[in-house]
Amino acid sequence: MKKILLISVLLHLCVLISAQSKGDPYRRNSLCSFFITDVGKIDINSLRTVDFACQKYAVPTKYDSHDIGIDRTVEVRKIELKGKNKPKQGFFEKMGRTLAKAQGLDYDAELAKTKAGMKESLREASDQQELIDQLPNRLTQFLEDHRIANILLARWFNASNIQEDGSYYNVKLIQDRGVYSASELEKLRAKESVRGRAILADAGMELLSHTYVSFTYFDYLTSQDINKGNKKVSAKLFGTESKLGSLAQKEYDDRIQNVSGFDVKATTYLFRLKWNKDLEDLFIAKYYNAPVSDLLNSDDFEMEYVGFQHSPSVKYEERTGKGAEGNYLVAGEATIRAIDKSLTYLQRKFEDFRVKAPLIDVDKSEITAFIGTKEGVEPSSVFEVLERTYNEKKNRYDYKKVTTLKIDKKKPIFDNEYVLGQEEEPVGKTYFKGDDAKLAPGMLIRQIK
Repeated sequence: MKKILLISVLLHLCVLISAQSKGDPYRRNSLCSFFITDVGKIDINSLRTVDFACQKYAVPTKYDSHDIGIDRTVEVRKIELKGKNKPKQGFFEKMGRTLAKAQGLDYDAELAKTKAGMKESLREASDQQELIDQLPNRLTQFLEDHRIANILLARWFNASNIQEDGSYYNVKLIQDRGVYSASELEKLRAKESVRGRAILADAGMELLSHTYVSFTYFDYLTSQDINKGNKKVSAKLFGTESKLGSLAQKEYDDRIQNVSGFDVKATTYLFRLKWNKDLEDLFIAKYYNAPVSDLLNSDDFEMEYVGFQHSPSVKYEERTGKGAEGNYLVAGEATIRAIDKSLTYLQRKFEDFRVKAPLIDVDKSEITAFIGTKEGVEPSSVFEVLERTYNEKKNRYDYKKVTTLKIDKKKPIFDNEYVLGQEEEPVGKTYFKGDDAKLAPGMLIRQIK
């Protein structure tokens, strides 16, 4: 009995240590984030704060950061659409061009006149909607123009100008994220004539095909606009002369003058690195022993569009005593919280993008995992439990569902949302309820509801 208890304690400690270390014993998605700053209105001082926050944004630890060291903010209005990324003519444009031609008119010139005659607010709204409709094409063009897929691959294989063992690449990052021991790595190298083949056959295929790039834009509504709107509604409901109405007017006037903040809605577009067996073979045969410039200038690799998701707004305010003048003080934190929320809703929509986290404690009184509000955990959340098993025939690890867990509503959900000035993501547990007989420390949980 004592021996079993000792083994259990050692296993528990190993899981705790590994869950907090850089190389977690489970496969995480790798994420490279960009932010769109010319969609959505915000004052110039707040925009500077937002830009700084986006450049410094730390990818949540539930993902592996795949930052590639280039400017994270993108101005989509400046992207020139080319080739297949040019939007196809819609039905109304085709009809308009046909009618204009029949009447001997220049369609583009007539459209420009029509827009010029519109109210400025309507024209801006029309231009904004047209830009948003084109975002998948513009972002695809950005990825192609900057050869982001190539840079992501170079990052995966630790591209260097220094040649080592006959190559400018190595598989150390894949080893780290694939959780290979040094002895396993040496055995695999000894069996294979082509460097890296065995590692890619198991870890690489799974890891590289789960490499994502996200682009997020924001819609901002200032705290002052919100309170001005509430003030008007209050005046209609209670008047301004009644005791209740008068108190409400004073309250909203105070908030307009002294409270700074935003209501921020984030929309995120998601792309995935295209990676399969054919591309793996091509990379090893053509690029692994070639100069890095060959890969960076290649047209062989690309990103594929997954989809987009709007997320609910995040409201963040502080009583700064400066009103609108102090909005820039809180713009960064409001934006980062909106980014985190947008990733949560992307996980819910796209199954492959969902975060997996290891179980830490497993017994009748405590079932826990390092996961919280930042990952979108709510009292009604439901998680599936996955057991990681090695498939000898396919030489890879598979995940098998063993049961489901619900949130233990008697205990608080761990709050790990971003706080201004926070350098490291806090570590804490959320508690679950379920059949502990089917569970073991280290099994993975993934949100399904």
